[in-house]
Amino acid sequence: MTVVTLRSRVAAVLIPAGARLVGAGELDIDARIGAVLTAIPALVAPFDRALATVAAAAGAGAGAAAAESLSPALAALERSDPAAFAALREVTVIAWATSDDVQHALPLAPRVPLDVERWRASDDLLDPVRRRGAIWRREEPL
Repeated sequence: MTVVTLRSRVAAVLIPAGARLVGAGELDIDARIGAVLTAIPALVAPFDRALATVAAAAGAGAGAAAAESLSPALAALERSDPAAFAALREVTVIAWATSDDVQHALPLAPRVPLDVERWRASDDLLDPVRRRGAIWRREEPL
């Protein structure tokens, strides 16, 4: 099983379809997961560790049988490596929740892209504070 297929299958198990919401398996979730990992590089290592653990536990080489063993493999991962499971869950949920299909089903208005440059603080913003020096507050008695 390729990493792409494994990521998609794991996402489908973690986020099944609901009453009004599409499941992760119904979206092009793998491309979205890749975008999330690119945007949040700190999650790449624990996410990859989680996938490797799930693949080993589920017998990823077994094809269709692997899909049936993903739930127990994910439960085992959650017990054995909570940090890796948390990264796997976080990346998957972000990828799913930011999809247009989910945004429209919730219904949330599309977000206008934020002009980061417009709101970027200049490096000299804190210069007056640095020149002033430390100011310590006295503790007030209760």
